[in-house]
Amino acid sequence: MAATKPTSLGAKPVLLVLAVGLVGMLLATAVWRLTHPSLTVQNQRAHGEMSAPAGMAEGMPPGAMPPGAMPPAGADGAPAGMAGMGELGKLMQRVAADPKDVEALTSIAERLLMFNAPDKAMVFVDRALAVKPTDAHLMDLKAVALAGLGQDQEAVDYLKAALAQDPGNGQVRFHLGMLLKYAMGQPAEGDKEFKAVIADPKTDPELRNAAEVQLKAPAPAPAKP
Repeated sequence: MAATKPTSLGAKPVLLVLAVGLVGMLLATAVWRLTHPSLTVQNQRAHGEMSAPAGMAEGMPPGAMPPGAMPPAGADGAPAGMAGMGELGKLMQRVAADPKDVEALTSIAERLLMFNAPDKAMVFVDRALAVKPTDAHLMDLKAVALAGLGQDQEAVDYLKAALAQDPGNGQVRFHLGMLLKYAMGQPAEGDKEFKAVIADPKTDPELRNAAEVQLKAPAPAPAKP
């Protein structure tokens, strides 16, 4: 079965948003969490209370909404009031007509991640994974959602599983490097992943540049006991 690719948002914009903008925002919270070990995940992930890793723009990625700005979810997992809006509304209609429309489910999940709604995105990623459980791109989206919810080890596990399915996937490898370096306290292992992204001649030039920035960035200081 062919792998699912980033959908109607376009391969390059989706890769850049997920690999640079969104993940930088999500994983910045992990860096902040390392320096505030006594606080809860919910408090640690409050918007505007942390700085992004080197090379990452501070704050939200273009087009994203602050966490508190998301409307409540409807019965189908979509943000209330969004189901009838533009392209997302069309995608929701496709899923209603065909609950196993993986392309539509994936595209909805991508948009919800860009709206900083990882919990809502997870609903649609899981539905897509039920149809294509070994799809590397869907595993990657699942990992991004898990990282956004503070479930870093589970995110790492999904990324490693995705690489087992698609070893040449630079986006997945970049995400793994980010999690290892900034969330898991394994900077050397994270840098290995960045080096692999840089060395692959098939890597998108902008993703390669992002990996080079992260390779040069200092690892966060270990949390104080």
